[in-house]
Amino acid sequence: MAMTSPHDTAGQNVQASEHSHHSRGCETRLERGGLPALHLSGAGHGAPVSLFIHGFGDGGYIWNEVAPSIAGHRRWIAPDLRGHGHSGWGVAGDYRVATYVDDLQDVMAQVGATRWILIGHSMGAEIALALASRSARTVAAVVLADFSPAANTAIVARVRDNFREAVGRRFASKEVFRQHIEATLPLAAPTSIANIVEHALLAAPGGGFMLMCDPGIAQGIGNLDPAAADARSARLWSELRALPMPVLIARGIGSAVLGEAVAVQMAREALAHGTLTTLPVAGHAVMADNPAAFVGAVRRFLQGLGLIDDAVS
Repeated sequence: MAMTSPHDTAGQNVQASEHSHHSRGCETRLERGGLPALHLSGAGHGAPVSLFIHGFGDGGYIWNEVAPSIAGHRRWIAPDLRGHGHSGWGVAGDYRVATYVDDLQDVMAQVGATRWILIGHSMGAEIALALASRSARTVAAVVLADFSPAANTAIVARVRDNFREAVGRRFASKEVFRQHIEATLPLAAPTSIANIVEHALLAAPGGGFMLMCDPGIAQGIGNLDPAAADARSARLWSELRALPMPVLIARGIGSAVLGEAVAVQMAREALAHGTLTTLPVAGHAVMADNPAAFVGAVRRFLQGLGLIDDAVS
């Protein structure tokens, strides 16, 4: 969640057009009739296909540093979720997790692969969890990066408030935005910060820059009512217990979102085939804070399952 992280200690008419981009592989826009178009980036060939799902307020660009190295020569895809990045905005502000899952099922149907690896961060991990539950027969493995099923309305409120402050702000220059990101993500690697600065903004009318996302996405990140939060937590734990495929829990050692006790409970008690890795020098934004450690952990997990090649692209 690049700009919004808490501080750390399908029967549509689908058409695609492509163009190349040096840092994001092949970029594709998936047109879906009356539904929001989805922007995808990716590269590689062959299955299983790795689907990288970003968190709230980010875009597919957040995976730029890690996706090619994780997937190797195999195909990988990193979409901008609706309302984020270059994708279309939600109809009537519909940014529910279930709607994101519907969107990604359209992507999977368009690609047509029969084996998938789902890799999600934060809200993207919640989406990956729901998507794996719906598509268990085609999902070979799941990586949940710093995602907690536990109810925590304080974290949700902080994320929402941070996002609303950032999305309503006009940044005078990319350097000003860089300083904002450095303050928001104090553990992020310099290369990760440069990547965010390059891809997260669009030119604002009248000068300056603004975040490339719909301000309305804040409506979809969770209900602050304690009873609703508890019900959501119970549903997430139930979904975790039902997953039949291997799942890697990747946690930042300094995460303010996923505590050690909850992570251990997820890997050892809830999941049938769970593995936990705790990444050093990382908070909630694990793939941005310590890209090399994240790549190494995910590749070891997937190689152990025989799902990726030894070679790195």
